[in-house]
Amino acid sequence: MQLFLGEKAIKIEKPNDQFDGLVTYGVLILSPNDNDDDDEVASVYLSASSSFNDDDDENESVSEISPNSWKEVSVNGNFYSKRAERLSDQMGELLPRKTNKIEDGTLIDICGATLLWLAIR
Repeated sequence: MQLFLGEKAIKIEKPNDQFDGLVTYGVLILSPNDNDDDDEVASVYLSASSSFNDDDDENESVSEISPNSWKEVSVNGNFYSKRAERLSDQMGELLPRKTNKIEDGTLIDICGATLLWLAIR
């Protein structure tokens, strides 16, 4: 299998002669049950729902979203911390993760377009 990434995409050579990569503008994931940031991610979802009821909390709920909550996904499904800038040639740190399975309520940012994954019940 061959994979072709753009000129500006980050290519990662692994020790076992395999390759991985990050797409040019990034694919980012924000999971509601992320083990690393459980409290932070939960507060984002709770504050988003409560901000519709109380105008005073609106600015507070927006400031609770941290860029560190987002994880960048590589071509092979590995997770990295988010790059400082979308077009940066410096990749984030490899993050250990039990699974790359997408769960209900996950936000997926593909090159700036954000999608909400909802499971059919």
